[in-house]
Amino acid sequence: MTREVFLKDLNCALSGLEAEEVDSILAYYSEMIDDRMEAGMTEEDAVNAMEPVDTIASRVLSEAEGEKDAPAAEQKNEPNEAEKEIRRPASEVKELVISAENQRVHLTSGDTEEIVLRYRIEDGDIYQLHEENGVLTLEHKHRPVSSYKLDPKKLTADNFFDEIGKFIGSINLGNLIQLGGITGETRCIEVMLPRIFKGKVTVKTSNARIMAEEVTCLDEMKLHTSNARAMLSHIVAHQLNIVSSNARIVLEDVYARQQLDAVTSNGRIVATKVVSDNGMHLRTSNGSVRVEEVDAKALAIKTSNGSISGTVKGRSEDYAIRSGTSNGKNNLVDCAEGEKQLVVKTSNANIALEFMG
Repeated sequence: MTREVFLKDLNCALSGLEAEEVDSILAYYSEMIDDRMEAGMTEEDAVNAMEPVDTIASRVLSEAEGEKDAPAAEQKNEPNEAEKEIRRPASEVKELVISAENQRVHLTSGDTEEIVLRYRIEDGDIYQLHEENGVLTLEHKHRPVSSYKLDPKKLTADNFFDEIGKFIGSINLGNLIQLGGITGETRCIEVMLPRIFKGKVTVKTSNARIMAEEVTCLDEMKLHTSNARAMLSHIVAHQLNIVSSNARIVLEDVYARQQLDAVTSNGRIVATKVVSDNGMHLRTSNGSVRVEEVDAKALAIKTSNGSISGTVKGRSEDYAIRSGTSNGKNNLVDCAEGEKQLVVKTSNANIALEFMG
């Protein structure tokens, strides 16, 4: 089954819901298919690995019906005991630090003068909140899979089954599943900032994506993840540093007053309407780089085994150009003159950049 057929069938099965809710659900499952394809699956395998459409629709419709029939007290969005919300005055925070294991982080902004953190505590989760010298830190970790240390040297014929039983009994199954990546990506730490935040933002997670949208940060933003994509849209920051691995980085309508660095591996970089008043460095490996309307005083685009294509603001004579590829075509002509710097390097692929004078 193809992605198109799967989503079409799911859309039909959810016909009783509001159109906006259906669109959100379809987008969620489409992203799940994307993630599996980025991990190496074919489209058909990625779709076949999903739950059956009837199973998904039954669960979603059942949950929607349950919310409709819930008592009035429950419909007031009273928080579940496992759901936490932390609020702090943004004026008192010089730096916000989010550190998570195998958990997605989503940054947004709203009409608030506070920093709002929302997350859900499940079995195996350990959350710690630190506040010191204007630094607000939320740290998430998983409990060890087993708290019991099994020493093979101490096993005897008499105690073998007792010791193995203790070890198995100490394993947190929910935590084991999360570490296996089955549930980690579906869970999320939500971060809401004021429309304009004056402090630093540092986010570090693993095996789960980072998303940021409609955020203005007057200081530095550092967003680091691994084995998952980083997606930023409508972002303004003094300085931006985005790092991932084995996944794509997508930037749309992003502005950095100083340096902007986006680095990944084995994944694409897509940058649309991305501007830096100073330097911009886009680097990946074994993936292509696609840029549209990018602009920087010093622009470097580097990859290997992937093409570099798109458009750069300005005229070619505005740039001192250094470019090169191997086993591919290159439409750029190197020159030493120009107020701006443009470095473009790849291998085993083409370079096709146009200028927007």
